[in-house]
Amino acid sequence: MATRPATRVASSERELHNNRPSSLACTECRKKHLKCNASTPICSRCFERGLVCAYTPSRRGRRGSATRHSTPASALRESRQNRLSEQCHGATGPLTPPSLLSPSFEITADPSIDWLGPETGLQPKPYENLQQQSKEPTTHPTLSSDKVEYLTNLFYLHFYSTHPFLLPRSRYKSSMYPPYLALVVQLIGSHFTPMISSDALRDAVDAALTTVSERSVFLVQSLLLYALALHARLEAAKAVKVLARASALAIELGLNRAEFASTYGMQDVLVEESFRRTWWELYVVDGYFSALHRYPTFKCNTVELTVGLPCEDKMYVEGIQLPRPATLDQFDRRFFANDDQHFTSACYRIGAIRMIARAMAVQEFGEEGVDNLQAVDNAIAAWKFHLPDEKARTLESTGEVDQMMLQARSFINLASIRLHFPRSELLLKLPFVTHIACLESVSQASPKSVHHSAKAISASKELSDLAALPVDKHSPLFVCGLVFGCIVQLSACAAQGHDCTVEHHERVALMTGVLKQMSSTWPLSLDALRHLNAIANEVFNPRPITNPRTRQSPSDSAIDMTDASETFSWLEQFFVGDPNGQYIFDRGNSGVQLNSMSAF
Repeated sequence: MATRPATRVASSERELHNNRPSSLACTECRKKHLKCNASTPICSRCFERGLVCAYTPSRRGRRGSATRHSTPASALRESRQNRLSEQCHGATGPLTPPSLLSPSFEITADPSIDWLGPETGLQPKPYENLQQQSKEPTTHPTLSSDKVEYLTNLFYLHFYSTHPFLLPRSRYKSSMYPPYLALVVQLIGSHFTPMISSDALRDAVDAALTTVSERSVFLVQSLLLYALALHARLEAAKAVKVLARASALAIELGLNRAEFASTYGMQDVLVEESFRRTWWELYVVDGYFSALHRYPTFKCNTVELTVGLPCEDKMYVEGIQLPRPATLDQFDRRFFANDDQHFTSACYRIGAIRMIARAMAVQEFGEEGVDNLQAVDNAIAAWKFHLPDEKARTLESTGEVDQMMLQARSFINLASIRLHFPRSELLLKLPFVTHIACLESVSQASPKSVHHSAKAISASKELSDLAALPVDKHSPLFVCGLVFGCIVQLSACAAQGHDCTVEHHERVALMTGVLKQMSSTWPLSLDALRHLNAIANEVFNPRPITNPRTRQSPSDSAIDMTDASETFSWLEQFFVGDPNGQYIFDRGNSGVQLNSMSAF
């Protein structure tokens, strides 16, 4: 019988376990002597506890050659590990491939990124050293192996589906991930339990990354995850620096090029897909951070992009045969294609970030600027109109929410607000928002019209609709969408008076409710909620005027802004500064004074 392709490993495992008698049990249930419902690919007990579910087929009744039966999952994994080992170690000794570390590359020193230590004189280590290193303890000294396993499970249960670029859970243990990457995984997992201090793990990650000398794709992945964690932990300035380091290293290694995955993926389709996903996840987060911090462009968008686009998440996680990856050029040609080519949710997420980049670039307000503004507005509308039905719904046929499409729709509506809110009349109706750091730079632009107000309000409604979806796992990147959705709704309520108060009130309550749900995990969400609640109370429950003779000027705040820098400290994460590290605003006794105009 012909040997089955390695790319069908997970598919074969599913075939092996279909119609399994309920008397059988997975290895985890067997160890605990508990009854297992034997569902595949994961039993209910393992699913609830975040355990790795694997089955060992019974040998009862096997007389003939084992080749007539499906190969056990453990044997398949062992076979794959042996194959990878043979690729890295030849018959006469270890081989050093052209390497993920690419010894000829040098990273340009960036004076703003010094927390990882000096970059000069770094010598990439041979690939086999990474294999040896991955066998070292991957724990913080105070964590037992059980706690490490617990934190890793929490990472995959609660965070992985929103940013799925590492290898799936079933491959995590057998991967060659180094200790510092495992620590970042544990750090993120610790935010989903009160039992383990995330602050201690954060310090451990910082110390571990400070001593890293090799330049590898693993380091890119670690820095990317760490940047996301820092952002969600309310450490915006450091998150920007960490991500800048990840972007520089990824470009130096060539992750943006199509040949990287095929050359260094060890002929393993999941590893190759993980490398492609790492680049595009970095691209998305880089674009998102740039929008928050008002940069006109982002580094990952300034290089050649030939790397293949990600496949569907379920195909990747389940490890079934992956299709040939689509290209960015093919995705861009979808508008006028006669054939109905399928593009994954991750592709539309990438496209939405590119819309944010275009919206960021519209900064001129002359005649040419008006044309550019309309072009970007048309592109945003086209992105929505060309969504296939299954992607426009966001909810899959199983009732589950498509995480990539949820983020994609959040990003596209952020792009619309970025484009229209500064040109709307809403800012004039809600004077105190000019004191909010992430909105201070949203100066009145020209031309302003009711048309722009309507577009901004429509985008905020769509964001609230996304908040209403049955989701219990949100990316920290969703926080900004909720903040801007609330601000536009509050502005609209102030502009329209009490006629629409109920509608705006319920939408704001919905979005702040999601922030409240996320606040138990991420400090970013908790701080955002605190400040939005203060604004909402002023709009929906205005304080009575004690002295009718005293009137506030239109520029006065409806909120006590005696110390704006502390009152809205969270929102200043969107106002870190320009690429040279200089703040582009000055503080005076009366609040914040802007020296430049920008949309975020």
